[in-house]
Amino acid sequence: MVLWSLPRSRQVNAVIRSLASVLAGVLGACGQPAQPEPQTLRLLQVRPENPLGVYLDEELVLHFSAPVDPTSVTHASVQVVDAAGRTARGRIVVEGAQVRFEPAPVLAASLVDGGFAPATEYELRVVGFPALDGVRSVDGAPLVSSMRLSLRTVQPGDDRRAFRPRLEERPRPLRFFPGPSPDGRWLMGPLDSIYLDCDAPLDPSTIVDANYELADDIGRTIAVRARVLENAARAAVRARPNKARLVGDADAWRREPRAALLELTPLSPLVPGRYSLRLVPRTLAPRMNARLSCAPFGLPLPLVTLEVRDTRPLDTSGRPVWDRAVSAVAVTVLERGWEGPRNLVAEDFLDTRLRSPVAVEADGTAAWRGDGRVTVRFPAAAGDGRAGELVLTESAASADLHSVRLLQPAGVTTRLASQAGPVVLRSQGSLRVAGTLMRQAGAGALVDPARMGTPDTTLSLSAWLEALQAAPAAPTSNWTILVAGGDLIVEGRIAVSTPLLLVAGGMIRISGEVQAGGEDQILRLGDGGGAGVIASVPEWLVLDEPLLNPLRQPLTWVVRSGLIPQRGVVREWLWGNAFGSSATPRGTGLYTRPGSGGTWRVRWIGLGAGQPARLDPRFVTPPGPLQLQIELTVQPGGVWDPPWVDRVEAAFEEQQ
Repeated sequence: MVLWSLPRSRQVNAVIRSLASVLAGVLGACGQPAQPEPQTLRLLQVRPENPLGVYLDEELVLHFSAPVDPTSVTHASVQVVDAAGRTARGRIVVEGAQVRFEPAPVLAASLVDGGFAPATEYELRVVGFPALDGVRSVDGAPLVSSMRLSLRTVQPGDDRRAFRPRLEERPRPLRFFPGPSPDGRWLMGPLDSIYLDCDAPLDPSTIVDANYELADDIGRTIAVRARVLENAARAAVRARPNKARLVGDADAWRREPRAALLELTPLSPLVPGRYSLRLVPRTLAPRMNARLSCAPFGLPLPLVTLEVRDTRPLDTSGRPVWDRAVSAVAVTVLERGWEGPRNLVAEDFLDTRLRSPVAVEADGTAAWRGDGRVTVRFPAAAGDGRAGELVLTESAASADLHSVRLLQPAGVTTRLASQAGPVVLRSQGSLRVAGTLMRQAGAGALVDPARMGTPDTTLSLSAWLEALQAAPAAPTSNWTILVAGGDLIVEGRIAVSTPLLLVAGGMIRISGEVQAGGEDQILRLGDGGGAGVIASVPEWLVLDEPLLNPLRQPLTWVVRSGLIPQRGVVREWLWGNAFGSSATPRGTGLYTRPGSGGTWRVRWIGLGAGQPARLDPRFVTPPGPLQLQIELTVQPGGVWDPPWVDRVEAAFEEQQ
């Protein structure tokens, strides 16, 4: 165990004592009783438990000298960030004089999707005096000073584990979840998945698709996709996950506590009948056994045999959680009430080839980036929207405009500020240049002041803009920057004498003309671009998202798919389902994101002009190929936690 002790700052305490003495003397001279010396809060130690690096599931525990006010502990006052300025995902828990950072669980076999990434440098930042929004005690005493502590996560390997050992008790083996039906059978539908649960967290790197298969009564096998849906540190009773697809009573999910949930999805629809689940060994390893004596020479020869390498799933302490009893259970597949041939369309958003490039009328294009989700990518630098809906006229004197939506109209020439330094146009939603946007402010340089002498430094967009605005007279601060939280659309002309940076959380769509101080001085940060416009991507800039929701008005991001199915002739659509950040409908097909004021909706649009969008593919007329339209709306207020959609399924009958 390694403890970082943080000594009290003598300089800060001396200043506080001096101020207290002066104040006491003044009050005493006025006939007022002297006040006691003000108290301060001290951070005593920070406790990670692995001297070789922080485990991927390890909590950071901060011990203070007094109980901490929970309202003072936010993602702004206690941060864990990497070298690129990205915040580690997780939650902060306050318990008396302790503050814990619990990293988000690791689910992927690559181990890179958790709160901590492997072999990564992080910095723990705790804000204290003199900041007004720093950590304080329940009595109002401020933390004596701010502190920063460097951490590094472990590098998993053959001799080093990725997760904190949990040796206190043996885990219960995997078992089917939820429990059986009243007649003792484990039931599922042809398109459902099998779920296994464990009372200990799993090591996702030991979950391999090829190690599992289903076998029917006559020995035919079906491969499955294996993935971890839940991986909590402690077992607890939880509701059915939004992603889970399984027949049966939803309340059955709440009857037994679980820490981890393993999903096994057949790669092809099942026919009704009985199936058994098998763990299939896939690798052989050489093993040297007892030596044999070779008579002609009298020398012992080693006997080498091949053995099956253990492919059982393990918990985070390296203990097997597979039991033969799992394979002994028969799973019964039911027809679920419909007859006839059917085909399944399933989109997990792990590929961008089905994404349509066509723009949809909305504030921005939703992010379909091939990472398994359609969500909102919003740059914190899009601003606070203080100017509301903004239409530019012939001049824009301000060097930093914050709008909700911004339009530079057709037929109008707008001249931006001519003084040297950064000029920033920000829009929380769409930013559209339909006329001419001009700026003559001399030349600028591509090298920003924060990177001079340190070419390998990576900055967040927000930090870089702050650096430019802090030194506007520097030659390297002479930039023109357009930032859109939604789409950035250039239908007219942009002509500036400085370097130009175009930023969009949605898409950058250029059909007009763009000119900057030099041919190599047009940069973009975000997806998209335009024909004939060469814009380089600055590798030293990272698009960072806000911690708190800055929106002034509800904004909507939308994206469409290409035509589905990609082959086959549809005679009839049978059903369609969508899964995302909540499965609780509100109103006409809207699904609410709890705690964030966000909603999502998936609609289906038939082929042909003027086709209305439907909430159910069965109502698309005439039946045939269709498109998905995914709509994500974020309301103002709260933390920045936008809605998302991560799976859409539909079934259809094909014309014979």
